[in-house]
Amino acid sequence: MPANKPDSKKLYIIEDDPDVACVLEMLAKLEGFQAVHFSTCDEALEALRTEETIPCMILADYRVSGLAVEEFAEQVRDQPTHLVLVSAVTGVAEKAHELGISHWLKKPFDVDDFVALLHKLKLRCESNSTTDR
Repeated sequence: MPANKPDSKKLYIIEDDPDVACVLEMLAKLEGFQAVHFSTCDEALEALRTEETIPCMILADYRVSGLAVEEFAEQVRDQPTHLVLVSAVTGVAEKAHELGISHWLKKPFDVDDFVALLHKLKLRCESNSTTDR
């Protein structure tokens, strides 16, 4: 998969719970981001392969059907995007670390923490810094 230029205002949300996805999308859009929701990692991977610009960040729920997040993380490792692991499971930080993912959100999370992370990663994307993905 070729590495495309990331759009600092674009993010993917991989979430199989439509209510959670709706809230994340709404919050992101209120902050000026273009949020695109996918129910599976497979759908998001296909979009990464076909879209001209890729998202600055991808929020991926740890437990979605289809392609496992572990495999998804491996396939997007060379892309200039920030992957954020989102999960309610105990040990989400450790799981993110195992997958080489620097950012995670433990459900339920504080809205202010979510918004702060969006803006932090947007700034890193704009400065082309994806060294801590």
